[in-house]
Amino acid sequence: MWERNAGFFRLAGLPDAVFLTLGRAAAIGAQETGPEVAKERIRSAGLDPVAVAVMEQVHGGAIQICDKPDDTVFEKCDALVTGQRGVALVVRSADCLPVSVFDPVLGVIGLAHAGWRGLRERIAAGLVETMHREYGVRPSDLLAGIGPGIGSCCYEVGPEMEPVFGSSVRIVEGRRFLDLKASAVGQLAGTGISAERIFVSPWCTFCDREGCCSYRRDGESAGRMLTYAMLL
Repeated sequence: MWERNAGFFRLAGLPDAVFLTLGRAAAIGAQETGPEVAKERIRSAGLDPVAVAVMEQVHGGAIQICDKPDDTVFEKCDALVTGQRGVALVVRSADCLPVSVFDPVLGVIGLAHAGWRGLRERIAAGLVETMHREYGVRPSDLLAGIGPGIGSCCYEVGPEMEPVFGSSVRIVEGRRFLDLKASAVGQLAGTGISAERIFVSPWCTFCDREGCCSYRRDGESAGRMLTYAMLL
């Protein structure tokens, strides 16, 4: 269900919701963290949100609730959940995964910024658990998407990752590669979301030089891609 159009990547077929990542051409600078630029960029993709909610993104596992239709910066968190229609939740990324979970029955959506530190803190699983605790969602009703991020083809890590991520670390000729997407899928599936309702994007941000930003590839010069999750 993932599709790629000129300038963005989108999980197609969601009923009354949007989950899309704007590509490198619409990237922002690493220090552009306010809601204004996020709103301007999403409008360029043809969407007109009532408000945008951005996160400070501290590479942790904290999750907050966005319950007001106002442009907001949520401090010290890496995931948001809302039942407010027209409020675009926003993640900035340049290798980390954008992970969204959507309940089409109750009308609830969540979005997480999931790098290795966030996944170590179980942020993907925590997103579902927060949605269940705060809104009463059932995992069997949920749809989940994992957007573009660095792939196991390119994400070489040290031996200290093996005890943390187990089988998500593969060893090739003595080199270790971490599969962030597999780790996120495992957490989502562990909450009860069935495998056929978890949609993983095939794009590696490191490999896709033309379409994606990558900190691992470009270092401090890397821009940040914007991912949006919104109830329509």
